[in-house]
Amino acid sequence: SNAGRAVVMRQHVHRRIFTYFLIGGVAGTAAAANVFVILPAQILQIALAAFIILLVWAPTIKKFSVPDRGFLAVGFVVNFVGMFLGAAGPLFGACLSTDKLSKHIVVATQGACVSTHYLLKAIAFGIIGFNYNEWLPFIIAMIVAGFIGTLVGGKLLDRLPEKSFAKAF
Repeated sequence: SNAGRAVVMRQHVHRRIFTYFLIGGVAGTAAAANVFVILPAQILQIALAAFIILLVWAPTIKKFSVPDRGFLAVGFVVNFVGMFLGAAGPLFGACLSTDKLSKHIVVATQGACVSTHYLLKAIAFGIIGFNYNEWLPFIIAMIVAGFIGTLVGGKLLDRLPEKSFAKAF
């Protein structure tokens, strides 16, 4: 769904943010992949369980303003953490300022950056040895459903006032 959003709304992607995120993301993914292969499964399971509990019980992540160049660090952190725990969307979204960016730029840029995160993650897991073949039908079904959701969501986004979007985001 993120990639579909990035393609459909490509004219709204904030190119500098995306470029900085990509550079940091490649480094973060590479670093995380090297750590991932040496961690025992139990440590990964405990970390994931703790993260889920934290997401449910901790206060909402507050948004904060990050300068464009700061997305180098955001890319590194989101991609490093995302290799173990997921949650790239909320982590990245907390760094996008709805005060400075329009709703279309926020949605398109988040779609581009988060889909890049998942692509880098998929490549890293493929290199590590994960076999995607048995999951291919599910992956294709999710891509189709996500793209349909993107088309519907895009129509709704066009009608949503900026202030309502900023508050909900």
